[in-house]
Amino acid sequence: MQPNDFESAIITSSYHLERFLDFINLEFDEGDYSLVREHLRLPKFNVGKPASLDCHCEAHRDKRYSQTTNNSFSGTFSGRTWPKMVDCVKRLGLEAEPAQILANLSATAHFLGYQRTVTYL
Repeated sequence: MQPNDFESAIITSSYHLERFLDFINLEFDEGDYSLVREHLRLPKFNVGKPASLDCHCEAHRDKRYSQTTNNSFSGTFSGRTWPKMVDCVKRLGLEAEPAQILANLSATAHFLGYQRTVTYL
């Protein structure tokens, strides 16, 4: 059975969302997550240390190294975290402006129930 256009779009969007979240996981640190919560005006919430997703690939090794050598979490959302998000979007290789791609990824996450709050970028 061939998927219809809607199913194909959801599958493709879900794949892009998964890849984007993988990229973000490698780029973000605790400071970035804190800035995102602050930017979205979410309440402060201390989350326990999650189980490591470290697969020991080169990207994870680089992240581990950068976190041990740079523990500074200073900066702002627009100056520190937003550029990381844009870079991760560009790595997806899609033909659109990063803000539009992020809006589409947000809509996909909302549609799939991956987020509880609607955000507009």
